[in-house]
Amino acid sequence: MTRHVRLIRRLTIVAAFAPALAWSQPGGGGPAAGATTMPMDAAAARIVMTASIAHGELLLDIGPFDVPAAMHGAHDDDHEMKMPEAPPLWALVPATGWLHGYRVDLVDKDGHQVPQKLLHHVNVIATQRRELFSGIMLRVAAAGPETGTVSIPSLIGYEAHAGDTLLVRAMLRPGDRAYEGVRIRVHFPFTSTKALIGDFTISPFYMDVTPPAGGHAFDIPAGHSEWFWEAKPAIAGRIIGFSGHVHRYATLFKFEDRTAHKVIWETRPDTTADGEPKQIPIKRFLMTLGYAIHPDHVYRLTVVYDNPTGAPVIDGGMGALGGVFRPSGGVPWPAIDPNDKDYKLDVWAMWRP
Repeated sequence: MTRHVRLIRRLTIVAAFAPALAWSQPGGGGPAAGATTMPMDAAAARIVMTASIAHGELLLDIGPFDVPAAMHGAHDDDHEMKMPEAPPLWALVPATGWLHGYRVDLVDKDGHQVPQKLLHHVNVIATQRRELFSGIMLRVAAAGPETGTVSIPSLIGYEAHAGDTLLVRAMLRPGDRAYEGVRIRVHFPFTSTKALIGDFTISPFYMDVTPPAGGHAFDIPAGHSEWFWEAKPAIAGRIIGFSGHVHRYATLFKFEDRTAHKVIWETRPDTTADGEPKQIPIKRFLMTLGYAIHPDHVYRLTVVYDNPTGAPVIDGGMGALGGVFRPSGGVPWPAIDPNDKDYKLDVWAMWRP
Protein backbone atom coordinates (compact mmCIF):
# COMPACT_ATOMS: atom_id res chain seq x y z
CA MET A 1 0.00 0.00 0.00
CA THR A 2 1.45 3.41 -0.98
CA ARG A 3 2.16 6.20 1.49
CA HIS A 4 -0.55 8.36 -0.12
CA VAL A 5 -3.20 5.66 0.27
CA ARG A 6 -2.25 5.09 3.92
CA LEU A 7 -2.66 8.81 4.58
CA ILE A 8 -6.02 9.04 2.84
CA ARG A 9 -7.34 5.96 4.67
CA ARG A 10 -6.67 7.74 7.95
CA LEU A 11 -8.67 10.78 6.88
CA THR A 12 -11.99 10.96 8.72
CA ILE A 13 -14.59 13.37 7.40
CA VAL A 14 -17.47 14.38 9.65
CA ALA A 15 -20.48 12.13 9.08
CA ALA A 16 -23.06 14.89 9.25
CA PHE A 17 -21.25 17.95 7.97
CA ALA A 18 -23.33 20.51 9.63
CA PRO A 19 -26.70 21.67 10.39
CA ALA A 20 -24.68 24.84 10.72
CA LEU A 21 -23.78 24.84 7.03
CA ALA A 22 -27.40 24.54 6.05
CA TRP A 23 -28.67 27.10 8.55
CA SER A 24 -25.78 29.57 8.39
CA GLN A 25 -26.03 32.90 6.70
CA PRO A 26 -23.18 34.36 4.65
CA GLY A 27 -20.42 37.13 5.51
CA GLY A 28 -17.02 38.88 4.70
CA GLY A 29 -13.63 40.04 5.97
CA GLY A 30 -13.00 41.05 9.57
CA PRO A 31 -13.52 44.61 10.74
CA ALA A 32 -10.54 45.02 13.08
CA ALA A 33 -7.56 43.42 14.82
CA GLY A 34 -7.36 41.50 18.07
CA ALA A 35 -8.03 38.01 19.33
CA THR A 36 -10.89 38.95 21.67
CA THR A 37 -14.02 40.26 20.00
CA MET A 38 -17.40 41.65 20.90
CA PRO A 39 -20.64 40.91 19.05
CA MET A 40 -22.36 43.61 17.09
CA ASP A 41 -25.62 43.39 19.04
CA ALA A 42 -25.39 45.41 22.28
CA ALA A 43 -28.22 43.33 23.77
CA ALA A 44 -25.87 40.32 23.69
CA ALA A 45 -22.82 42.21 24.97
CA ARG A 46 -21.87 39.45 27.40
CA ILE A 47 -21.14 37.05 24.55
CA VAL A 48 -17.54 37.24 23.32
CA MET A 49 -15.12 35.02 21.44
CA THR A 50 -11.42 34.53 22.10
CA ALA A 51 -8.83 32.76 19.95
CA SER A 52 -5.69 31.27 21.48
CA ILE A 53 -3.03 28.70 20.69
CA ALA A 54 -1.76 26.40 23.44
CA HIS A 55 -1.01 22.70 23.97
CA GLY A 56 -0.99 21.98 20.24
CA GLU A 57 -4.40 23.42 19.40
CA LEU A 58 -6.12 26.57 18.24
CA LEU A 59 -9.04 27.16 20.60
CA LEU A 60 -12.08 29.31 19.87
CA ASP A 61 -13.98 29.99 23.11
CA ILE A 62 -17.47 31.47 22.68
CA GLY A 63 -19.91 32.58 25.37
CA PRO A 64 -21.36 32.79 27.91
CA PHE A 65 -24.91 31.71 27.03
CA ASP A 66 -27.72 31.22 29.55
CA VAL A 67 -29.77 28.28 28.29
CA PRO A 68 -33.42 27.95 29.42
CA ALA A 69 -35.26 24.70 29.98
CA ALA A 70 -37.36 23.52 27.03
CA MET A 71 -41.11 23.85 27.13
CA HIS A 72 -42.79 20.60 28.09
CA GLY A 73 -43.68 18.55 25.03
CA ALA A 74 -41.76 20.72 22.56
CA HIS A 75 -40.25 18.97 19.52
CA ASP A 76 -36.82 19.75 18.07
CA ASP A 77 -38.43 21.38 15.01
CA ASP A 78 -40.67 23.65 17.12
CA HIS A 79 -39.93 27.37 17.40
CA GLU A 80 -39.82 26.99 21.17
CA MET A 81 -36.82 24.66 20.81
CA LYS A 82 -34.66 27.43 19.26
CA MET A 83 -32.85 30.30 20.94
CA PRO A 84 -31.89 33.44 19.01
CA GLU A 85 -28.69 33.09 17.00
CA ALA A 86 -25.76 34.89 18.60
CA PRO A 87 -24.57 38.03 16.77
CA PRO A 88 -21.53 37.61 14.50
CA LEU A 89 -18.28 37.06 16.38
CA TRP A 90 -14.81 37.28 14.90
CA ALA A 91 -11.19 36.77 15.89
CA LEU A 92 -7.78 36.75 14.24
CA VAL A 93 -5.70 33.58 13.88
CA PRO A 94 -2.79 34.17 16.30
CA ALA A 95 -0.09 32.31 14.34
CA THR A 96 0.52 30.64 10.98
CA GLY A 97 0.17 26.87 10.83
CA TRP A 98 -1.95 23.91 9.77
CA LEU A 99 -5.32 22.84 11.17
CA HIS A 100 -5.97 19.09 11.33
CA GLY A 101 -9.72 18.74 11.80
CA TYR A 102 -11.71 19.92 14.81
CA ARG A 103 -13.96 18.98 17.68
CA VAL A 104 -16.61 20.92 19.60
CA ASP A 105 -17.60 20.68 23.24
CA LEU A 106 -19.84 22.66 25.59
CA VAL A 107 -19.17 23.51 29.23
CA ASP A 108 -21.16 25.35 31.90
CA LYS A 109 -19.99 28.24 34.12
CA ASP A 110 -18.11 25.79 36.37
CA GLY A 111 -16.33 24.11 33.48
CA HIS A 112 -18.45 20.95 33.58
CA GLN A 113 -19.39 19.28 30.31
CA VAL A 114 -23.00 19.78 29.20
CA PRO A 115 -24.84 17.72 26.56
CA GLN A 116 -23.97 18.51 22.95
CA LYS A 117 -27.67 18.30 22.11
CA LEU A 118 -27.83 21.90 23.41
CA LEU A 119 -25.90 22.93 20.28
CA HIS A 120 -28.09 23.91 17.36
CA HIS A 121 -25.12 24.89 15.22
CA VAL A 122 -21.71 26.52 15.19
CA ASN A 123 -20.19 27.61 11.90
CA VAL A 124 -16.57 28.81 11.48
CA ILE A 125 -15.79 30.79 8.33
CA ALA A 126 -12.47 31.96 6.85
CA THR A 127 -13.36 35.41 5.56
CA GLN A 128 -10.29 35.93 3.35
CA ARG A 129 -10.89 32.82 1.21
CA ARG A 130 -13.72 31.77 -1.10
CA GLU A 131 -15.45 28.45 -1.53
CA LEU A 132 -14.63 25.94 -4.25
CA PHE A 133 -18.04 25.88 -5.96
CA SER A 134 -19.14 29.47 -5.33
CA GLY A 135 -17.86 32.93 -4.48
CA ILE A 136 -19.02 32.90 -0.84
CA MET A 137 -16.55 32.80 2.04
CA LEU A 138 -14.89 29.49 2.88
CA ARG A 139 -16.59 27.34 5.52
CA VAL A 140 -13.78 25.87 7.64
CA ALA A 141 -15.73 23.99 10.32
CA ALA A 142 -19.34 23.31 11.18
CA ALA A 143 -21.04 21.26 13.86
CA GLY A 144 -24.47 20.42 15.18
CA PRO A 145 -25.77 18.17 17.93
CA GLU A 146 -24.85 14.98 16.07
CA THR A 147 -21.35 16.00 14.91
CA GLY A 148 -18.43 14.06 16.34
CA THR A 149 -14.69 14.70 16.15
CA VAL A 150 -13.32 15.43 12.68
CA SER A 151 -9.82 13.93 12.61
CA ILE A 152 -7.14 14.54 9.96
CA PRO A 153 -3.62 13.06 10.11
CA SER A 154 -0.80 15.41 11.09
CA LEU A 155 0.72 15.22 7.59
CA ILE A 156 -2.48 16.63 6.05
CA GLY A 157 -3.81 20.05 6.95
CA TYR A 158 -5.59 23.27 6.07
CA GLU A 159 -3.12 26.17 6.15
CA ALA A 160 -4.21 29.15 8.25
CA HIS A 161 -2.21 32.38 8.36
CA ALA A 162 -1.56 34.73 11.26
CA GLY A 163 -4.01 37.60 10.99
CA ASP A 164 -6.64 35.65 9.06
CA THR A 165 -10.13 36.52 10.26
CA LEU A 166 -12.34 33.69 11.53
CA LEU A 167 -16.02 34.55 11.69
CA VAL A 168 -18.36 32.46 13.85
CA ARG A 169 -22.15 32.15 13.86
CA ALA A 170 -23.59 30.01 16.65
CA MET A 171 -26.91 29.04 18.17
CA LEU A 172 -27.92 26.91 21.15
CA ARG A 173 -31.26 25.32 21.96
CA PRO A 174 -33.17 24.89 25.24
CA GLY A 175 -32.20 21.86 27.32
CA ASP A 176 -33.93 19.37 29.56
CA ARG A 177 -33.11 21.85 32.32
CA ALA A 178 -31.66 25.36 32.50
CA TYR A 179 -27.88 25.90 32.26
CA GLU A 180 -25.95 29.06 33.19
CA GLY A 181 -22.82 30.43 31.57
CA VAL A 182 -22.54 27.84 28.79
CA ARG A 183 -19.50 28.20 26.53
CA ILE A 184 -18.99 26.68 23.09
CA ARG A 185 -15.39 25.57 22.55
CA VAL A 186 -14.08 24.73 19.08
CA HIS A 187 -10.74 22.88 19.23
CA PHE A 188 -8.51 22.72 16.12
CA PRO A 189 -5.39 20.51 16.40
CA PHE A 190 -2.64 22.87 15.26
CA THR A 191 0.85 22.36 13.80
CA SER A 192 3.25 25.27 13.30
CA THR A 193 4.77 26.15 9.94
CA LYS A 194 7.95 24.30 10.94
CA ALA A 195 6.15 21.01 10.25
CA LEU A 196 6.57 19.30 6.87
CA ILE A 197 3.07 19.41 5.37
CA GLY A 198 3.80 20.73 1.87
CA ASP A 199 2.27 18.43 -0.71
CA PHE A 200 -0.59 17.47 1.58
CA THR A 201 -2.16 20.91 2.02
CA ILE A 202 -5.92 20.57 1.65
CA SER A 203 -9.02 22.73 1.80
CA PRO A 204 -12.56 22.08 3.02
CA PHE A 205 -15.38 22.63 0.59
CA TYR A 206 -19.14 23.01 0.84
CA MET A 207 -22.06 22.69 -1.55
CA ASP A 208 -25.82 22.98 -0.99
CA VAL A 209 -28.98 22.18 -2.94
CA THR A 210 -30.02 25.82 -2.56
CA PRO A 211 -28.15 28.90 -3.85
CA PRO A 212 -24.89 29.42 -1.92
CA ALA A 213 -25.63 32.72 -0.16
CA GLY A 214 -28.45 33.23 2.33
CA GLY A 215 -30.57 30.74 4.24
CA HIS A 216 -30.66 27.11 3.20
CA ALA A 217 -33.83 25.73 4.81
CA PHE A 218 -36.82 25.27 2.50
CA ASP A 219 -40.43 24.13 2.80
CA ILE A 220 -41.09 20.50 1.91
CA PRO A 221 -44.41 20.14 0.06
CA ALA A 222 -46.63 17.13 0.62
CA GLY A 223 -45.62 14.15 -1.47
CA HIS A 224 -42.59 13.89 -3.75
CA SER A 225 -40.21 16.79 -4.42
CA GLU A 226 -36.67 17.22 -5.76
CA TRP A 227 -34.24 20.04 -5.03
CA PHE A 228 -30.90 20.69 -6.72
CA TRP A 229 -28.18 23.26 -7.37
CA GLU A 230 -25.27 23.01 -9.76
CA ALA A 231 -21.99 24.83 -10.37
CA LYS A 232 -18.48 24.60 -11.76
CA PRO A 233 -15.47 24.39 -9.38
CA ALA A 234 -13.11 27.35 -9.46
CA ILE A 235 -10.00 25.19 -9.90
CA ALA A 236 -8.99 21.64 -10.74
CA GLY A 237 -8.08 19.11 -8.08
CA ARG A 238 -9.19 15.94 -6.35
CA ILE A 239 -11.95 15.40 -3.82
CA ILE A 240 -10.56 13.21 -1.04
CA GLY A 241 -13.95 12.50 0.53
CA PHE A 242 -17.19 13.99 1.77
CA SER A 243 -20.43 13.43 3.63
CA GLY A 244 -23.69 15.31 3.94
CA HIS A 245 -26.68 16.49 5.93
CA VAL A 246 -30.39 16.09 5.17
CA HIS A 247 -33.58 16.28 7.19
CA ARG A 248 -36.63 14.16 7.93
CA TYR A 249 -38.34 12.54 4.91
CA ALA A 250 -35.24 12.72 2.67
CA THR A 251 -35.14 9.59 0.51
CA LEU A 252 -32.25 10.22 -1.91
CA PHE A 253 -29.07 12.34 -1.88
CA LYS A 254 -26.94 12.51 -5.04
CA PHE A 255 -23.79 14.23 -6.36
CA GLU A 256 -23.11 14.02 -10.09
CA ASP A 257 -20.95 15.32 -12.94
CA ARG A 258 -23.54 16.64 -15.39
CA THR A 259 -20.95 17.29 -18.10
CA ALA A 260 -19.70 13.70 -18.05
CA HIS A 261 -23.23 12.32 -17.41
CA LYS A 262 -21.88 10.41 -14.42
CA VAL A 263 -23.27 9.89 -10.92
CA ILE A 264 -20.29 10.31 -8.59
CA TRP A 265 -22.15 9.26 -5.43
CA GLU A 266 -25.67 8.67 -4.23
CA THR A 267 -27.22 7.36 -1.04
CA ARG A 268 -30.65 6.55 0.29
CA PRO A 269 -30.53 7.74 3.90
CA ASP A 270 -31.09 5.14 6.58
CA THR A 271 -33.99 6.51 8.62
CA THR A 272 -35.99 5.88 11.76
CA ALA A 273 -39.64 4.79 11.61
CA ASP A 274 -40.77 8.43 11.53
CA GLY A 275 -38.40 9.40 8.69
CA GLU A 276 -35.50 10.93 10.66
CA PRO A 277 -32.14 10.24 8.97
CA LYS A 278 -29.77 8.30 11.22
CA GLN A 279 -26.55 9.10 9.39
CA ILE A 280 -25.29 9.99 5.92
CA PRO A 281 -22.45 7.62 4.91
CA ILE A 282 -18.94 8.98 4.46
CA LYS A 283 -17.62 8.63 0.91
CA ARG A 284 -13.85 8.28 0.54
CA PHE A 285 -11.99 7.96 -2.76
CA LEU A 286 -9.12 5.78 -1.62
CA MET A 287 -7.68 3.72 -4.42
CA THR A 288 -7.73 6.65 -6.86
CA LEU A 289 -6.07 9.06 -4.40
CA GLY A 290 -9.13 11.28 -4.68
CA TYR A 291 -11.76 11.95 -7.33
CA ALA A 292 -10.65 14.38 -10.07
CA ILE A 293 -12.90 17.36 -10.73
CA HIS A 294 -12.52 19.88 -13.53
CA PRO A 295 -13.32 23.60 -13.75
CA ASP A 296 -15.00 23.15 -17.15
CA HIS A 297 -17.46 20.54 -15.79
CA VAL A 298 -20.82 21.24 -14.15
CA TYR A 299 -21.53 19.38 -10.90
CA ARG A 300 -25.00 18.98 -9.41
CA LEU A 301 -26.15 18.18 -5.87
CA THR A 302 -29.70 16.80 -5.54
CA VAL A 303 -31.90 15.83 -2.59
CA VAL A 304 -35.26 14.09 -2.89
CA TYR A 305 -37.97 14.33 -0.24
CA ASP A 306 -41.10 12.21 0.11
CA ASN A 307 -43.34 13.89 2.68
CA PRO A 308 -46.15 11.52 3.77
CA THR A 309 -47.92 13.96 6.11
CA GLY A 310 -50.29 15.46 3.54
CA ALA A 311 -49.19 18.98 4.51
CA PRO A 312 -46.12 21.13 3.89
CA VAL A 313 -43.27 20.98 6.42
CA ILE A 314 -42.25 24.61 6.86
CA ASP A 315 -38.47 25.14 6.75
CA GLY A 316 -38.16 21.36 7.03
CA GLY A 317 -35.83 20.64 4.14
CA MET A 318 -32.05 20.84 3.80
CA GLY A 319 -29.38 19.21 1.68
CA ALA A 320 -25.71 20.07 2.26
CA LEU A 321 -22.46 18.37 1.24
CA GLY A 322 -19.14 19.02 2.95
CA GLY A 323 -15.77 17.47 2.37
CA VAL A 324 -12.03 17.74 1.77
CA PHE A 325 -10.40 18.84 -1.48
CA ARG A 326 -6.77 18.80 -2.63
CA PRO A 327 -5.93 21.35 -5.36
CA SER A 328 -3.89 20.19 -8.33
CA GLY A 329 -0.17 20.79 -7.89
CA GLY A 330 0.84 24.40 -8.33
CA VAL A 331 -2.72 25.66 -8.83
CA PRO A 332 -3.29 28.70 -6.56
CA TRP A 333 -6.54 29.07 -4.68
CA PRO A 334 -8.69 31.72 -6.39
CA ALA A 335 -9.04 35.11 -4.73
CA ILE A 336 -12.31 36.50 -3.45
CA ASP A 337 -14.12 38.70 -5.95
CA PRO A 338 -15.65 41.57 -3.93
CA ASN A 339 -18.07 42.27 -6.80
CA ASP A 340 -19.44 38.72 -6.93
CA LYS A 341 -23.17 38.85 -6.13
CA ASP A 342 -23.07 35.72 -3.97
CA TYR A 343 -20.11 37.07 -2.01
CA LYS A 344 -21.85 40.40 -1.38
CA LEU A 345 -25.01 38.66 -0.18
CA ASP A 346 -22.88 36.37 1.99
CA VAL A 347 -21.15 39.36 3.59
CA TRP A 348 -24.46 41.04 4.31
CA ALA A 349 -26.09 37.94 5.79
CA MET A 350 -23.19 36.66 7.88
CA TRP A 351 -22.17 39.99 9.38
CA ARG A 352 -25.66 41.20 10.24
CA PRO A 353 -26.52 40.98 13.97
